[in-house]
Amino acid sequence: MRTGFVYLRVTSVVFGVSGLIGLFLPDQYLDVLFGIGGSVGGRLWGRGFGAAAIALAAVWWMVDTTASRDLRLGLVGAIVAYGLTGLGDVVSVIQGDFGPVAWAFVAFHAVMAGLGAIYLTRSRSLPSE
Repeated sequence: MRTGFVYLRVTSVVFGVSGLIGLFLPDQYLDVLFGIGGSVGGRLWGRGFGAAAIALAAVWWMVDTTASRDLRLGLVGAIVAYGLTGLGDVVSVIQGDFGPVAWAFVAFHAVMAGLGAIYLTRSRSLPSE
């Protein structure tokens, strides 16, 4: 199995499930996970995030992992997505918008971005097509 294939599949599932929750249950998503009440802005944020996450999940699911260039592009996209999502969580925790439990999300995003970087460096040794 090619390096990064499983990582992209897991990333696709994580973003797909998270996107569905954000799209259909934005108030519960914010309340249960982050301990904040839903508002019109929160619902809009949740649905916007959900739609974007579902789109990214679909793209990552369809990446042709047999082509080195496509695999590397998918890995870079996953690293950027995890990095930016984690950065958003860090800013929200520091500003007091999210409770301390959100640090677990920051750690998860950091680990997933790190794994993506490891797979990316390993994929560089694959022959280009």
